[in-house]
Amino acid sequence: MRNLILCSCVLLITGCTEVKKQPEINYFSISTFLNKEIATLKEKEAILVKTIQQKNKTETRSVYTPDWENELKPFFESAIDRPAWKNSYQCDTTLIDSEMIISYTSNNKKAPVKLLRVTYLKDKVNTIFILFEKSNAWFCLNQQLTYQSEQGFTIHSEQKMTLSAPAIYTISAKFEEKKHPSKPL
Repeated sequence: MRNLILCSCVLLITGCTEVKKQPEINYFSISTFLNKEIATLKEKEAILVKTIQQKNKTETRSVYTPDWENELKPFFESAIDRPAWKNSYQCDTTLIDSEMIISYTSNNKKAPVKLLRVTYLKDKVNTIFILFEKSNAWFCLNQQLTYQSEQGFTIHSEQKMTLSAPAIYTISAKFEEKKHPSKPL
């Protein structure tokens, strides 16, 4: 009898508390998008022309067989659709003519991606902009990443480590079509 009363009380209490679920936001999958981009770049046999600027030095080089996964690693690391970041972002959508901008803003201090902005032009991803911040007691990394579909990307990075000077650099990369030599007649 005592157990029956206890069970009844537990059921009554749990029945009275209504749990409201937040609507689940489907975050943009940067990995899915980049994998499609990589497939297109490989199919086109695209060349990667990279310019690296650090302090007063600038270096440009062409990479004829790029390791796309490695080159785009900072973008892959900016994925917000991981289970660990569920409910960590507020989503806002803006429409301007034929352009749609979806912004994911972090509401979690531990999430390294503070902002992910995806711009669609005629229902196709045109530009991705990311603000990435990661820090601990010895290290601080701030990055601004911009990816333009089938055109190229830019990474501006500032790294600060305890007891050392900050490292600031910018990588600008363009995707170019491979020039195939003309076939003799």
